[in-house]
Amino acid sequence: MVLSGYWFMRIFSKIFVAFLAHLVGIIAAAYFLPRFQISHQPLDVAMIAILLALSHAVIRPILKLIFSPVILLTLGLFAVVINAFLLYALDFYSAALTITGLDTLLYATLIISGVTVIIGSSGKKSLS
Repeated sequence: MVLSGYWFMRIFSKIFVAFLAHLVGIIAAAYFLPRFQISHQPLDVAMIAILLALSHAVIRPILKLIFSPVILLTLGLFAVVINAFLLYALDFYSAALTITGLDTLLYATLIISGVTVIIGSSGKKSLS
């Protein structure tokens, strides 16, 4: 099955908007949180954004499915824990990202999630 140019551009633009949203979120978290440190190399920052966007696209839905009863019981607040876990895993495996402290991890998760929601929703409006 061959994708037409329209569908290819829609898929590519969704991927690009997700990458851009995570990139801006990571930069915003690094700007506002002194204990959230990223590498000063643009390629490293882009790689962090790509890995975070991929983990949110692939791993997060699986974790949300597994923990859906807990998410329902906590009225959705456990989804923040899942996002924090994914950000912590990225910090653990990437030398270009350093998060010091649980409070910084929580605030960074909230900042990145907020920026991702704002940019993602504006990207969906422009794609429709």
